[in-house]
Amino acid sequence: MNRKLLLAALAVILLALAGLWALRAPSATPWQETQAEISFVERMDDGTYVYSLTYRPTGPDGRALEPISQHAFGVKQAPVLGQKIDMRYMREEPVIFELLGKIQWQAGSE
Repeated sequence: MNRKLLLAALAVILLALAGLWALRAPSATPWQETQAEISFVERMDDGTYVYSLTYRPTGPDGRALEPISQHAFGVKQAPVLGQKIDMRYMREEPVIFELLGKIQWQAGSE
């Protein structure tokens, strides 16, 4: 009898914990912070520049996903190649990003 009562109490506790886990609040912010790198810079025929900003988002399990490169065209100055910039991206849509740091520009590239 005591064994059945103990198993029933344990089952109730486990169900309560499972319910609390299911109702847990989602992450407080939809953003994930990381660093991006200026991975490519090239001067175009019209005198403007194109550059690539590359970062590696992480999946829900914390593992690194494939890198994402974002490209800017028609820029009047060249950014410093290889610089790291603090940024954040949306966890659910990692192609949506926001730079948190400033881009450093090459002197005399205007």
